[in-house]
Amino acid sequence: MLRILFLIMLLSISTQQNSSSSGLTHVLQQLNAELKTTLNIVINIDHLNHYINYELFKMPVVHIQPSMESFRPFRLVESFTKNSLIVVNMRETPLEAAVKNLLPYLLKELHELHIVFITEEHPNSWQEELYRYCFQEGFINTLLIHFHNGITSFYSYFPYPEMHILKLPKLEDYINRRHLLKNFHHNPFRTFVESVEPRKIQYVNRKGQTVHAGYIYNIFLEFIKRHNATLEFMPIKDSDNLVRGAISMLQMKEYDFACYPKELEWTIPSTETLYLLKDYVIVPHARPIASYLYFGRPFTWTLWLAVISTVVYGMLMLYASNGSDRSEIGLHLLNSLCHILFISQARLRAFNWQQWTIHIIMIISGFVLTNLYLAMLSSILTSGLFEPQLNTIQDLKHSPYRLLVDYYYIDYLKQAVGLPVEVKNRMTYDDSFALGAARTGLNSSFMYTVYEDRMEGILYQQHLLKVPRFRKIPESFMDGLMAFPVAPSLPYLNMLNAYLRRIFECGIFVKMKSDSWMDTIESGIYKLMRNEGIERKPFDLEFYYLAFALWAIGLVLACLIFAMEIQMWRTRIPMQMH
Repeated sequence: MLRILFLIMLLSISTQQNSSSSGLTHVLQQLNAELKTTLNIVINIDHLNHYINYELFKMPVVHIQPSMESFRPFRLVESFTKNSLIVVNMRETPLEAAVKNLLPYLLKELHELHIVFITEEHPNSWQEELYRYCFQEGFINTLLIHFHNGITSFYSYFPYPEMHILKLPKLEDYINRRHLLKNFHHNPFRTFVESVEPRKIQYVNRKGQTVHAGYIYNIFLEFIKRHNATLEFMPIKDSDNLVRGAISMLQMKEYDFACYPKELEWTIPSTETLYLLKDYVIVPHARPIASYLYFGRPFTWTLWLAVISTVVYGMLMLYASNGSDRSEIGLHLLNSLCHILFISQARLRAFNWQQWTIHIIMIISGFVLTNLYLAMLSSILTSGLFEPQLNTIQDLKHSPYRLLVDYYYIDYLKQAVGLPVEVKNRMTYDDSFALGAARTGLNSSFMYTVYEDRMEGILYQQHLLKVPRFRKIPESFMDGLMAFPVAPSLPYLNMLNAYLRRIFECGIFVKMKSDSWMDTIESGIYKLMRNEGIERKPFDLEFYYLAFALWAIGLVLACLIFAMEIQMWRTRIPMQMH
């Protein structure tokens, strides 16, 4: 009789374990199917292992035992494990120290993955502590499974605006919980208050109201409005070094995001990179040349070749067409020059049809060449002429300007491979406020380095100018990341990344950036530059310097030749008398 009772007890215990095993296995299989996971990471496989049959899973299962002395922590990589499910068999409640230390390291860049905690103890007394740990580490997708005597219960939490424990009647309620997480219920999102135009702008308008603007600010503000949150501004503690102070506060989770692109050297969390942010050099526009040089600039080597060829051709043809009655070749040269310059001359005498043909050809050639010169001169007078432009990074070594930088970017620029050594040796250091004032005002005494988003806003000031003050060198020498620094383990980072991808791909990102240029104009930080006005006297005395010089040279040469002819005539008369 005792044997029968013992067998019945063993059978009941085995049946209970099989039912529990079947229940938990079915739950995990259903969860994997709903979440479309491709890998399971199971922590503490030895604890409660008899309740889950992992052999029924149709995917790889990685077993982790963090309490073993030989265990070495590793980290998941997004490219291969972004669709993983983390299963934690709880040895202790709320969570043992080894697992607490492992999870943040394991999911450093993937803390939005789903984590399933499995326990036999009733969670009423300790699950709030577990959820607070999860929210602090950014584990927002957390499911707690409590099973006892074959009965499975599901728990989770909702963090906004305060911690709420959710008891879920069925597993589908946890799957649908993702829609609840899109509403933050006025939970505050924190950022710093300092201005970095055109990314983040703060100014006082005419009504005395403090206005915040800027394209990165507007990007985050739109995300906050969409998810029913609020925005809170935090001052940076280290006012002497804003970048260092902001990074320190970010690492301590004292605010959530920064309205600033990420530098490559910053080892801090950030959103996904949208594109490489290039760093350019902007240089003053080439200075205008002296106006008296305008007369000679239309004479390119091709025009000189055409003029010389036409003059020589006309002179030789007129000389050859005279036959036996050839006059002096100098007279034919003067006739050819008069034709090419399209000016009047003495009455022409043509003795045959060949001479008439040559004169007609020369008149047409002179008309064409004269009008070509005048058209080129008119175009030059309209657009203006300037000294050679700086078009490449290597051209900067010949620039007369010094490169103005602040103390923060000294090390960056010294390590930049693209900048010539001559430019690095001409760097001038100043504080960020002086640099910002000079660069914003487009002070043409220096050249500057600036990321392309700020460069576009700065150069927007001169789009009404006929001739810009500054131009960019189209080659970049250093790159940043169009990704925004965020606090470690930010719970809504995955939602933020999806939002940024959408607005970037559909062009809203670019539209917000262009709108921020007008915000800087309205705030008075940037100013639209205009030409001083139309000059009433387009040609001053300097414009005719070259013409006066040529006229003087011609007179001097004519006087010298005339003196030589008189001298030759005087020497010829005595010889004829003898």
